[in-house]
Amino acid sequence: SLANALWLTAVLLVVMAAPLTAHAQGNYVYVNNQTPSNSVTAYSVSPAGVLTNVPGSPFSTGGSGRSVVCYGMDRMIVTQVNSLLYVANTGNMTISTFRINPATGVLTNITGSPFSTIVVDSLAVDPSGRFLYVAGIHQGIKEVSAYAISNGNPNGALTVASTQFPSFPAMGVTVDPYGRYVYACLNDNTVVAFSVDQTGNLLSVGSPLPTGNSPNSIAMDFQGQYVYVTNNSSNTISAYKIDQGTGALTEITGAGSPFAAGTSPGSVVISGVIQ
Repeated sequence: SLANALWLTAVLLVVMAAPLTAHAQGNYVYVNNQTPSNSVTAYSVSPAGVLTNVPGSPFSTGGSGRSVVCYGMDRMIVTQVNSLLYVANTGNMTISTFRINPATGVLTNITGSPFSTIVVDSLAVDPSGRFLYVAGIHQGIKEVSAYAISNGNPNGALTVASTQFPSFPAMGVTVDPYGRYVYACLNDNTVVAFSVDQTGNLLSVGSPLPTGNSPNSIAMDFQGQYVYVTNNSSNTISAYKIDQGTGALTEITGAGSPFAAGTSPGSVVISGVIQ
């Protein structure tokens, strides 16, 4: 069964005035507070799992947050290769870039941060730290964009590499472990695929595939074999197999996709390797 094949957790996130995202990096946890003068609260983590405020926390993003009712919004992300933290400021359509001090967890805004972007619904980062993928809306226009991450001065600065304009808003975005393909779930109840070239150019792959009703979160396994989408109104999880040569998706309908979930699933993550 699916439950025996992987550890997959669908979690309902009820977000009002609470922080939208928490993210761990090494022995640190970071929380996007989405306050009007936005900030990130930082914690160190003890061997027992106890959280302690990092000195100087909370750290100003230099942008504006906005508390909204939403599900499964991924509005901050860490690059594992160069210790950068990206934080979406929903209130003024910017993304802040912090450099993480690996010894202390202290955050430092890089020069030029925050960077103008769009109203962000979801962030994903290339495993090599080359590109940041942003899904959201700008002045009514739906976008899935690739931003090149500078490795020069300042390290971590963002520049638009390419943009796709889906007909409906993308509620979640994810990238495969090798940086070849990007996937987004759209609120017209579909999932779409893109290939990525060396310059960050996004190219559509195949046709959109159906999800359940109100897809709101998307995740991929660590080996880049499968994509999972939570369907908030259908109370299900849709599962897809990735064609390793093209990046095209095929729904795993023969095994029972979409699979039953709890009430109003809002977020999905995958733990471990699928055998």
